[in-house]
Order: sequence, then C-alpha cells, then structure tokens
Amino acid sequence: MNKIKKTVKPKRLTIQELEAAIEALPWRNEREPDFVEALYQAWPRKERKLDAILAWKEAQPSLAQGQILLRQAEVYGKGKWAEEDGRYCPQLGNHIRNKGWLDGAPEKRPYT
Repeated sequence: MNKIKKTVKPKRLTIQELEAAIEALPWRNEREPDFVEALYQAWPRKERKLDAILAWKEAQPSLAQGQILLRQAEVYGKGKWAEEDGRYCPQLGNHIRNKGWLDGAPEKRPYT
C-alpha cells in the first residue's frame, strides 16, 4: 500500500518575528552591536540590515576582521562600489558570509 506523504509548508515569519529571532541570537561582547551598526552605516549599499546582522552573528568574525570590512567600505565605497547607487557593491550580509575580510584591507588610493 502506497501512502502519500503530506508536505507541511513552513510558517512564514512576520518581520517582527524575524527581528525577534535575530535579536535572540547572542552577541559575543557588548561592543559588537555598536560596531555592526557603524559598519552598516559605512557600507555603500544600505540594504537588508537584518541579513547583515544575522550574517555577522553566524560568521562570528573578530573585531579586527570587522575593521578590515570597515576599511573596505571606506576605500571601495568611494570607487566602483559607489557607482550607480552601489550597483557593484556586494550586500553586506553576503560579503560577511563570503568572508570578505580575507581580501585584506585596501590601501587608500585616490579615485578619479
């Protein structure tokens, strides 16, 4: 006898439920929330803030690695990443998941 399995669709979370779930994930120290906020504000492409916070909490980079990301935002944010309203800039959450700090801190160079 073949039994037909019923698939259960996962419940879709509301924005408030998603925010609460992300906030419930622990920070490693009291400086991290402020640092991630500063990094998000410095990032040229201001999209998907909750995704960036979730990516940070999942990846758990050190603050030194975060400083590299901040430096990348500073330097690249004035170049190609800033063109066409940030079209070429990766979303912060994706950049964190891809361990963008491994690309290193760029040297400051003038853009024309």
